[in-house]
Amino acid sequence: GISTAVCEMFWENGVSRQKCITIFNGVDLKRYPLDLNRESIRKELHLDPQTNLVGLVGRMDPRKGHIYFLEAARLILAKFSAVKFLIIGDIDSQKLQGYKNKLQKLTKDLGLNEKVIFLGFRSDIPEIMAALDVLVLPSCSEKSPEPFGRVLLEAMAAQKAVVATKDGGVMDIVVDGVTGILVPPRNSKSIAEAVCHLLYNPSKAKEMGMAGRKRVEELFTAREYVQKMEGVFEELLYLRL
Repeated sequence: GISTAVCEMFWENGVSRQKCITIFNGVDLKRYPLDLNRESIRKELHLDPQTNLVGLVGRMDPRKGHIYFLEAARLILAKFSAVKFLIIGDIDSQKLQGYKNKLQKLTKDLGLNEKVIFLGFRSDIPEIMAALDVLVLPSCSEKSPEPFGRVLLEAMAAQKAVVATKDGGVMDIVVDGVTGILVPPRNSKSIAEAVCHLLYNPSKAKEMGMAGRKRVEELFTAREYVQKMEGVFEELLYLRL
């Protein structure tokens, strides 16, 4: 299982604890050098250097909580005018076209058309993470937990503070108050308050970003993932022999 939450789902459905262990996903730190270019995306978007950038990265799916991100954006703008919001990712099924349309309509209804940028699918996630000031992961599924939240690793590898909901695999990744801020699911106000706290305290956000990078280096590297997977295969081969 890629997180404690995923393993618990297996265990609760009768899978033996000996047959399901946790091996966290990893991120390739070679794609996240410490001097990653922060300006390339900002120049592409014609952003003023003083503009704060808050982003959500992930496929367009109701369980990812885009609606709460947009509602939080309006609350944040009541306190910070120099903020732009990025939504990176797109639908992975035409069945979700209605959801995408709903998000775009909500953006307009909330008066956010000039503040929210829909970038769609992007392959340059390291550069996007470098451009952000804060990454938000507002996962909110009531049926099953967030399995992991790889985008949190990517943001932390880029030394960014994160705001994420207390949901599933997120709890394995984010240390509340150390590498980011955890908030209740489906709570736009809490998301807004957490983001505002980080924007008000850039030195604290930087400290969290550095702590996040250290945590990724210690627990969530691609090398660590491969070594643990190899260990599982070697153990199975030994038992078979």
